[in-house]
Amino acid sequence: MTSVSRFIHRSRLAWTILIASIAACAWLMTHAQTDLVPQEDKGFLLVNIMLTPGTYLDETESTTVQLEEYILSLSEVETVGALTGYSMMEDMTSTNYATLMVRLRNWSERSFYSIADIQKNITEWARVNLPQAYVETFQMPQIPGYGNGSNISINLQDLTRGSNRQAFIDTGVEFVRRLNQRPEVEFAASSYSQDYPKFKLDVDEIACKRMGISPRTVLETIGNFIAGAYIGSYVQYSNVYRVMIQAGKEYRMSPATLNRIFVPVGKQMVSVTQFVTLTPDMGAAMEHHFNLFPSYPVTTMPAPGYTSDHVRRAIEEVRREVMPETYSYEYAGIAREEAENAGSNDTLFIYSICFLLIYLIIKPLELMGVGANIYVQTGVIMIMGMIPLILENGAGAVGNKSLALAAVGGMAVGTLALLFVTPAFYIIFQSLHERLTPVKE
Repeated sequence: MTSVSRFIHRSRLAWTILIASIAACAWLMTHAQTDLVPQEDKGFLLVNIMLTPGTYLDETESTTVQLEEYILSLSEVETVGALTGYSMMEDMTSTNYATLMVRLRNWSERSFYSIADIQKNITEWARVNLPQAYVETFQMPQIPGYGNGSNISINLQDLTRGSNRQAFIDTGVEFVRRLNQRPEVEFAASSYSQDYPKFKLDVDEIACKRMGISPRTVLETIGNFIAGAYIGSYVQYSNVYRVMIQAGKEYRMSPATLNRIFVPVGKQMVSVTQFVTLTPDMGAAMEHHFNLFPSYPVTTMPAPGYTSDHVRRAIEEVRREVMPETYSYEYAGIAREEAENAGSNDTLFIYSICFLLIYLIIKPLELMGVGANIYVQTGVIMIMGMIPLILENGAGAVGNKSLALAAVGGMAVGTLALLFVTPAFYIIFQSLHERLTPVKE
Protein backbone atom coordinates (compact mmCIF):
# COMPACT_ATOMS: atom_id res chain seq x y z
CA MET A 1 0.00 0.00 0.00
CA THR A 2 1.47 3.38 -1.06
CA SER A 3 1.68 6.46 1.13
CA VAL A 4 -1.16 8.08 -0.84
CA SER A 5 -3.50 5.12 -0.31
CA ARG A 6 -2.73 5.09 3.40
CA PHE A 7 -3.61 8.77 3.55
CA ILE A 8 -6.86 8.22 1.61
CA HIS A 9 -8.15 5.74 4.19
CA ARG A 10 -7.59 8.26 6.99
CA SER A 11 -10.18 10.91 6.21
CA ARG A 12 -10.04 12.34 9.71
CA LEU A 13 -6.37 13.19 9.23
CA ALA A 14 -7.18 15.03 5.99
CA TRP A 15 -9.91 17.08 7.71
CA THR A 16 -7.58 17.81 10.61
CA ILE A 17 -4.88 19.10 8.25
CA LEU A 18 -7.42 21.26 6.39
CA ILE A 19 -8.82 22.85 9.55
CA ALA A 20 -5.34 23.36 11.01
CA SER A 21 -4.18 25.00 7.77
CA ILE A 22 -7.11 27.42 7.76
CA ALA A 23 -6.54 28.28 11.43
CA ALA A 24 -2.80 28.76 10.87
CA CYS A 25 -3.47 30.98 7.86
CA ALA A 26 -5.92 33.12 9.83
CA TRP A 27 -3.51 33.44 12.75
CA LEU A 28 -0.60 34.42 10.50
CA MET A 29 -2.68 37.06 8.74
CA THR A 30 -3.50 38.75 12.05
CA HIS A 31 -0.36 38.15 14.15
CA ALA A 32 2.60 37.85 11.78
CA GLN A 33 5.09 40.68 11.50
CA THR A 34 4.02 43.10 8.79
CA ASP A 35 5.83 45.73 6.74
CA LEU A 36 4.39 47.50 3.72
CA VAL A 37 7.66 47.34 1.76
CA PRO A 38 10.89 45.87 3.19
CA GLN A 39 13.70 48.40 3.44
CA GLU A 40 16.46 47.59 0.95
CA ASP A 41 20.16 48.32 1.28
CA LYS A 42 20.56 50.99 -1.42
CA GLY A 43 24.17 51.73 -0.55
CA PHE A 44 23.21 55.21 0.66
CA LEU A 45 22.19 56.61 4.03
CA LEU A 46 21.61 59.99 5.67
CA VAL A 47 22.75 61.29 9.04
CA ASN A 48 20.74 63.95 10.85
CA ILE A 49 22.64 66.12 13.35
CA MET A 50 20.83 68.29 15.88
CA LEU A 51 22.58 70.47 18.47
CA THR A 52 21.18 72.60 21.28
CA PRO A 53 18.70 75.21 20.00
CA GLY A 54 20.43 78.53 19.40
CA THR A 55 23.81 76.98 18.60
CA TYR A 56 25.92 79.13 16.28
CA LEU A 57 26.47 77.84 12.76
CA ASP A 58 30.24 77.75 13.29
CA GLU A 59 29.88 75.28 16.16
CA THR A 60 27.47 73.17 14.10
CA GLU A 61 30.02 73.06 11.28
CA SER A 62 32.79 72.02 13.69
CA THR A 63 30.67 69.15 15.05
CA THR A 64 29.71 68.10 11.54
CA VAL A 65 33.36 67.95 10.46
CA GLN A 66 34.25 65.67 13.39
CA LEU A 67 31.48 63.23 12.55
CA GLU A 68 32.31 63.40 8.85
CA GLU A 69 35.94 62.46 9.53
CA TYR A 70 34.87 59.43 11.57
CA ILE A 71 32.44 58.23 8.92
CA LEU A 72 35.11 58.55 6.22
CA SER A 73 37.41 56.37 8.32
CA LEU A 74 34.98 53.45 7.99
CA SER A 75 36.11 51.01 5.32
CA GLU A 76 32.57 50.57 4.02
CA VAL A 77 32.14 54.29 3.22
CA GLU A 78 33.12 55.75 -0.15
CA THR A 79 32.14 59.46 0.08
CA VAL A 80 30.39 61.84 2.49
CA GLY A 81 28.65 65.11 1.67
CA ALA A 82 27.69 67.71 4.30
CA LEU A 83 24.82 70.19 4.38
CA THR A 84 25.03 72.52 7.38
CA GLY A 85 22.05 74.51 8.58
CA TYR A 86 19.41 72.17 7.17
CA SER A 87 17.73 68.99 8.40
CA MET A 88 16.56 66.73 5.59
CA MET A 89 14.69 64.53 8.05
CA GLU A 90 12.64 67.42 9.44
CA ASP A 91 12.74 69.52 6.23
CA MET A 92 13.72 72.49 8.35
CA THR A 93 16.44 75.15 8.29
CA SER A 94 18.18 76.24 11.49
CA THR A 95 21.73 76.97 12.63
CA ASN A 96 21.71 73.93 14.97
CA TYR A 97 20.91 71.40 12.21
CA ALA A 98 23.10 69.54 9.73
CA THR A 99 22.70 66.60 7.35
CA LEU A 100 25.35 64.18 6.11
CA MET A 101 24.85 62.19 2.91
CA VAL A 102 26.85 58.95 3.07
CA ARG A 103 27.54 56.83 0.02
CA LEU A 104 28.71 53.29 0.75
CA ARG A 105 31.05 51.19 -1.31
CA ASN A 106 29.83 48.47 -3.62
CA TRP A 107 28.45 45.44 -1.78
CA SER A 108 31.33 43.27 -3.05
CA GLU A 109 33.88 45.68 -1.51
CA ARG A 110 32.36 45.79 1.96
CA SER A 111 33.25 43.68 4.97
CA PHE A 112 30.65 41.66 6.85
CA TYR A 113 28.95 44.82 8.14
CA SER A 114 25.43 45.46 6.87
CA ILE A 115 23.97 48.93 6.48
CA ALA A 116 22.18 48.47 9.82
CA ASP A 117 25.52 47.75 11.50
CA ILE A 118 27.02 50.86 9.92
CA GLN A 119 24.14 52.98 11.18
CA LYS A 120 24.57 51.54 14.67
CA ASN A 121 28.34 52.23 14.66
CA ILE A 122 27.78 55.86 13.67
CA THR A 123 25.16 56.55 16.35
CA GLU A 124 27.16 54.82 19.09
CA TRP A 125 30.33 56.72 18.21
CA ALA A 126 28.45 60.03 18.18
CA ARG A 127 26.81 59.26 21.52
CA VAL A 128 30.24 58.84 23.14
CA ASN A 129 32.34 61.43 21.29
CA LEU A 130 29.76 64.12 20.48
CA PRO A 131 27.64 64.49 23.63
CA GLN A 132 26.59 68.00 22.56
CA ALA A 133 24.80 66.60 19.49
CA TYR A 134 21.86 64.27 18.90
CA VAL A 135 22.66 62.10 15.87
CA GLU A 136 20.19 59.93 13.95
CA THR A 137 20.85 57.79 10.90
CA PHE A 138 18.17 56.86 8.41
CA GLN A 139 17.66 55.66 4.86
CA MET A 140 15.51 57.14 2.15
CA PRO A 141 12.02 55.60 1.97
CA GLN A 142 11.66 52.56 -0.24
CA ILE A 143 8.77 54.24 -2.07
CA PRO A 144 9.69 57.76 -3.30
CA GLY A 145 7.36 60.48 -2.11
CA TYR A 146 6.49 58.90 1.26
CA GLY A 147 8.34 61.28 3.55
CA ASN A 148 12.05 62.05 3.80
CA GLY A 149 13.20 58.94 5.62
CA SER A 150 12.50 55.31 6.43
CA ASN A 151 11.80 56.00 10.10
CA ILE A 152 8.31 55.96 11.60
CA SER A 153 6.86 59.49 11.73
CA ILE A 154 4.10 60.32 14.20
CA ASN A 155 2.19 63.55 14.75
CA LEU A 156 0.54 63.99 18.14
CA GLN A 157 -2.57 66.14 17.74
CA ASP A 158 -4.29 68.53 20.14
CA LEU A 159 -7.99 68.13 19.38
CA THR A 160 -8.79 71.15 21.56
CA ARG A 161 -6.91 73.30 19.01
CA GLY A 162 -4.42 74.71 21.48
CA SER A 163 -6.53 75.54 24.52
CA ASN A 164 -3.58 74.59 26.74
CA ARG A 165 -0.45 74.53 24.58
CA GLN A 166 2.02 73.92 27.39
CA ALA A 167 0.10 70.90 28.72
CA PHE A 168 0.10 69.44 25.21
CA ILE A 169 3.88 69.93 24.86
CA ASP A 170 4.49 68.35 28.29
CA THR A 171 2.42 65.35 27.21
CA GLY A 172 4.50 65.04 24.05
CA VAL A 173 7.74 65.09 26.04
CA GLU A 174 6.42 62.35 28.34
CA PHE A 175 5.23 60.35 25.33
CA VAL A 176 8.75 60.39 23.85
CA ARG A 177 10.30 59.48 27.19
CA ARG A 178 8.01 56.45 27.59
CA LEU A 179 8.69 55.29 24.02
CA ASN A 180 12.44 55.32 24.65
CA GLN A 181 11.87 52.90 27.53
CA ARG A 182 10.23 50.31 25.28
CA PRO A 183 12.43 47.45 23.99
CA GLU A 184 10.74 47.61 20.57
CA VAL A 185 11.99 51.16 19.97
CA GLU A 186 15.61 51.90 19.03
CA PHE A 187 15.08 55.60 19.63
CA ALA A 188 12.28 58.17 19.77
CA ALA A 189 12.85 61.89 19.45
CA SER A 190 11.14 65.13 18.54
CA SER A 191 12.53 68.11 16.69
CA TYR A 192 10.17 70.43 18.55
CA SER A 193 11.78 72.62 21.19
CA GLN A 194 10.75 75.80 22.97
CA ASP A 195 14.35 76.68 23.83
CA TYR A 196 15.19 78.67 20.72
CA PRO A 197 16.32 82.21 21.61
CA LYS A 198 14.15 84.85 20.00
CA PHE A 199 13.27 88.51 20.11
CA LYS A 200 9.70 89.63 20.48
CA LEU A 201 9.02 92.73 18.41
CA ASP A 202 6.21 95.04 19.57
CA VAL A 203 4.99 97.92 17.41
CA ASP A 204 3.73 101.06 19.15
CA GLU A 205 0.62 101.85 17.11
CA ILE A 206 -0.01 105.09 18.96
CA ALA A 207 3.47 106.39 18.09
CA CYS A 208 2.94 105.37 14.47
CA LYS A 209 -0.35 107.26 14.24
CA ARG A 210 1.17 110.30 15.91
CA MET A 211 3.90 110.41 13.25
CA GLY A 212 1.47 109.64 10.42
CA ILE A 213 2.93 106.30 9.41
CA SER A 214 1.30 102.88 9.16
CA PRO A 215 2.52 100.04 11.45
CA ARG A 216 2.47 97.82 8.36
CA THR A 217 5.05 100.06 6.69
CA VAL A 218 7.34 99.75 9.71
CA LEU A 219 7.07 95.94 9.76
CA GLU A 220 7.59 95.63 5.99
CA THR A 221 10.71 97.82 6.15
CA ILE A 222 12.20 95.73 8.96
CA GLY A 223 11.30 92.50 7.14
CA ASN A 224 12.88 93.65 3.87
CA PHE A 225 16.08 94.70 5.65
CA ILE A 226 16.53 91.52 7.72
CA ALA A 227 14.65 88.69 5.95
CA GLY A 228 14.85 90.03 2.40
CA ALA A 229 12.22 90.59 -0.28
CA TYR A 230 11.63 89.81 -3.93
CA ILE A 231 11.58 92.92 -6.10
CA GLY A 232 11.27 91.60 -9.63
CA SER A 233 12.95 89.77 -12.48
CA TYR A 234 14.76 90.68 -15.64
CA VAL A 235 15.92 88.78 -18.70
CA GLN A 236 19.51 88.90 -19.93
CA TYR A 237 21.20 86.56 -22.43
CA SER A 238 18.10 84.35 -22.52
CA ASN A 239 18.25 83.83 -18.75
CA VAL A 240 15.78 85.06 -16.14
CA TYR A 241 17.33 86.66 -13.06
CA ARG A 242 15.52 87.41 -9.80
CA VAL A 243 16.17 90.66 -7.97
CA MET A 244 16.26 90.36 -4.17
CA ILE A 245 17.03 92.98 -1.53
CA GLN A 246 18.51 92.25 1.88
CA ALA A 247 21.07 93.79 4.18
CA GLY A 248 24.49 92.17 4.34
CA LYS A 249 25.21 89.49 6.91
CA GLU A 250 27.39 91.77 9.04
CA TYR A 251 24.49 94.22 9.40
CA ARG A 252 22.02 91.63 10.70
CA MET A 253 23.93 90.05 13.58
CA SER A 254 22.63 91.94 16.66
CA PRO A 255 19.65 93.93 17.97
CA ALA A 256 21.64 97.08 17.16
CA THR A 257 20.59 96.39 13.56
CA LEU A 258 17.41 98.37 14.18
CA ASN A 259 19.47 101.53 14.61
CA ARG A 260 20.41 101.29 10.92
CA ILE A 261 16.84 100.96 9.64
CA PHE A 262 14.90 104.10 8.76
CA VAL A 263 11.41 104.82 7.44
CA PRO A 264 10.23 107.94 5.61
CA VAL A 265 8.05 110.27 7.72
CA GLY A 266 7.14 113.25 5.62
CA LYS A 267 10.40 114.61 4.23
CA GLN A 268 12.51 113.07 6.98
CA MET A 269 13.97 109.58 7.65
CA VAL A 270 13.17 108.35 11.15
CA SER A 271 14.72 105.35 12.91
CA VAL A 272 12.34 102.45 13.44
CA THR A 273 13.51 102.28 17.07
CA GLN A 274 11.01 105.07 17.76
CA PHE A 275 8.15 102.75 16.82
CA VAL A 276 9.24 99.25 17.90
CA THR A 277 10.57 97.55 21.01
CA LEU A 278 12.66 94.34 21.11
CA THR A 279 12.29 91.97 24.07
CA PRO A 280 14.39 88.78 24.51
CA ASP A 281 12.18 85.70 24.45
CA MET A 282 12.28 81.91 24.12
CA GLY A 283 10.09 79.80 21.88
CA ALA A 284 9.82 77.24 19.10
CA ALA A 285 11.53 77.66 15.75
CA MET A 286 8.32 76.53 14.06
CA GLU A 287 4.80 75.70 15.23
CA HIS A 288 3.64 72.46 13.64
CA HIS A 289 0.13 71.57 12.47
CA PHE A 290 -1.26 68.29 11.13
CA ASN A 291 -4.83 67.88 9.85
CA LEU A 292 -5.31 71.54 10.87
CA PHE A 293 -4.67 70.60 14.53
CA PRO A 294 -1.68 71.80 16.57
CA SER A 295 0.79 68.91 16.46
CA TYR A 296 3.92 67.60 18.13
CA PRO A 297 6.18 65.69 15.67
CA VAL A 298 7.85 62.47 16.83
CA THR A 299 10.27 60.22 14.96
CA THR A 300 10.96 56.60 15.97
CA MET A 301 12.93 53.64 14.66
CA PRO A 302 12.38 49.92 15.39
CA ALA A 303 15.03 48.23 17.49
CA PRO A 304 17.00 45.32 15.96
CA GLY A 305 14.81 42.23 15.84
CA TYR A 306 11.56 44.22 15.76
CA THR A 307 9.43 45.51 12.92
CA SER A 308 7.28 48.59 12.43
CA ASP A 309 4.27 46.48 13.46
CA HIS A 310 5.79 45.96 16.92
CA VAL A 311 6.51 49.69 17.20
CA ARG A 312 2.92 50.59 16.26
CA ARG A 313 1.62 48.35 19.03
CA ALA A 314 4.04 49.95 21.51
CA ILE A 315 2.92 53.42 20.39
CA GLU A 316 -0.72 52.55 20.99
CA GLU A 317 0.04 51.16 24.44
CA VAL A 318 2.01 54.28 25.42
CA ARG A 319 -0.77 56.48 24.07
CA ARG A 320 -3.31 54.82 26.36
CA GLU A 321 -0.96 55.32 29.32
CA VAL A 322 0.01 58.95 28.69
CA MET A 323 -2.47 60.82 26.51
CA PRO A 324 -5.98 61.96 27.50
CA GLU A 325 -8.97 61.61 25.16
CA THR A 326 -8.53 65.20 23.95
CA TYR A 327 -5.24 64.23 22.29
CA SER A 328 -4.71 61.80 19.42
CA TYR A 329 -2.00 60.87 16.94
CA GLU A 330 -1.62 60.19 13.23
CA TYR A 331 1.15 58.57 11.24
CA ALA A 332 2.85 60.34 8.34
CA GLY A 333 4.75 59.17 5.26
CA ILE A 334 5.09 55.48 4.56
CA ALA A 335 4.20 54.68 8.19
CA ARG A 336 0.68 55.96 7.46
CA GLU A 337 0.25 53.47 4.62
CA GLU A 338 1.54 50.64 6.80
CA ALA A 339 -0.86 51.56 9.61
CA GLU A 340 -3.85 51.71 7.25
CA ASN A 341 -3.05 48.26 5.82
CA ALA A 342 -2.20 46.63 9.15
CA GLY A 343 -4.70 44.08 10.43
CA SER A 344 -6.52 43.86 7.10
CA ASN A 345 -8.32 40.57 6.41
CA ASP A 346 -8.37 41.09 2.64
CA THR A 347 -5.57 38.58 2.07
CA LEU A 348 -7.31 35.90 4.14
CA PHE A 349 -10.56 36.49 2.24
CA ILE A 350 -8.81 36.17 -1.13
CA TYR A 351 -7.05 32.98 -0.03
CA SER A 352 -10.36 31.50 1.10
CA ILE A 353 -12.01 32.25 -2.25
CA CYS A 354 -9.06 30.77 -4.15
CA PHE A 355 -9.16 27.64 -1.98
CA LEU A 356 -12.87 27.23 -2.67
CA LEU A 357 -12.47 27.72 -6.42
CA ILE A 358 -9.66 25.18 -6.59
CA TYR A 359 -11.83 22.48 -5.03
CA LEU A 360 -14.83 23.39 -7.17
CA ILE A 361 -12.98 23.06 -10.48
CA ILE A 362 -10.48 20.32 -9.60
CA LYS A 363 -10.71 17.19 -11.69
CA PRO A 364 -10.30 13.60 -10.56
CA LEU A 365 -6.69 12.67 -10.14
CA GLU A 366 -5.06 9.42 -10.91
CA LEU A 367 -4.20 7.65 -7.70
CA MET A 368 -1.48 5.56 -9.24
CA GLY A 369 1.60 7.39 -7.99
CA VAL A 370 3.52 10.24 -9.55
CA GLY A 371 6.57 9.73 -11.73
CA ALA A 372 9.32 12.15 -12.69
CA ASN A 373 7.20 13.80 -15.40
CA ILE A 374 7.65 17.27 -16.84
CA TYR A 375 5.60 18.88 -14.07
CA VAL A 376 7.82 17.47 -11.35
CA GLN A 377 10.91 18.46 -13.29
CA THR A 378 9.59 22.01 -13.73
CA GLY A 379 8.87 22.32 -10.01
CA VAL A 380 12.31 21.05 -9.03
CA ILE A 381 14.01 23.43 -11.47
CA MET A 382 12.03 26.40 -10.12
CA ILE A 383 12.88 25.54 -6.52
CA MET A 384 16.57 25.13 -7.39
CA GLY A 385 16.47 28.49 -9.17
CA MET A 386 14.94 30.19 -6.13
CA ILE A 387 17.57 28.94 -3.66
CA PRO A 388 20.31 31.37 -4.88
CA LEU A 389 17.87 34.25 -4.34
CA ILE A 390 17.43 33.18 -0.71
CA LEU A 391 21.17 33.07 -0.10
CA GLU A 392 22.24 36.20 -2.02
CA ASN A 393 23.20 39.62 -0.61
CA GLY A 394 23.50 43.05 -2.18
CA ALA A 395 21.08 45.26 -4.09
CA GLY A 396 17.48 44.06 -3.81
CA ALA A 397 18.40 41.16 -1.52
CA VAL A 398 15.58 41.78 0.97
CA GLY A 399 12.87 41.76 -1.68
CA ASN A 400 14.37 38.77 -3.49
CA LYS A 401 14.54 36.75 -0.27
CA SER A 402 10.92 37.55 0.57
CA LEU A 403 9.72 36.48 -2.88
CA ALA A 404 11.93 33.38 -3.02
CA LEU A 405 10.97 32.13 0.45
CA ALA A 406 7.28 32.58 -0.31
CA ALA A 407 7.64 30.82 -3.69
CA VAL A 408 9.70 27.88 -2.39
CA GLY A 409 7.51 27.43 0.67
CA GLY A 410 4.31 27.67 -1.35
CA MET A 411 5.51 25.22 -3.99
CA ALA A 412 6.72 22.71 -1.40
CA VAL A 413 3.52 22.83 0.63
CA GLY A 414 1.38 22.88 -2.53
CA THR A 415 3.14 19.83 -3.92
CA LEU A 416 2.63 17.84 -0.71
CA ALA A 417 -1.01 18.90 -0.54
CA LEU A 418 -1.54 17.95 -4.17
CA LEU A 419 -0.07 14.49 -3.65
CA PHE A 420 -1.72 13.59 -0.36
CA VAL A 421 -4.56 15.93 0.68
CA THR A 422 -6.26 16.46 -2.68
CA PRO A 423 -6.77 12.74 -3.48
CA ALA A 424 -8.14 12.16 0.00
CA PHE A 425 -10.70 14.95 -0.38
CA TYR A 426 -11.64 13.73 -3.82
CA ILE A 427 -12.52 10.33 -2.35
CA ILE A 428 -14.37 12.01 0.55
CA PHE A 429 -16.49 14.27 -1.64
CA GLN A 430 -17.12 11.53 -4.19
CA SER A 431 -18.37 9.24 -1.42
CA LEU A 432 -20.65 12.01 -0.13
CA HIS A 433 -21.95 12.57 -3.65
CA GLU A 434 -22.76 8.87 -4.08
CA ARG A 435 -24.56 8.76 -0.74
CA LEU A 436 -26.64 11.88 -1.30
CA THR A 437 -27.47 11.30 -4.97
CA PRO A 438 -30.12 8.62 -5.60
CA VAL A 439 -29.01 5.73 -7.79
CA LYS A 440 -30.57 5.77 -11.24
CA GLU A 441 -32.07 2.48 -12.38
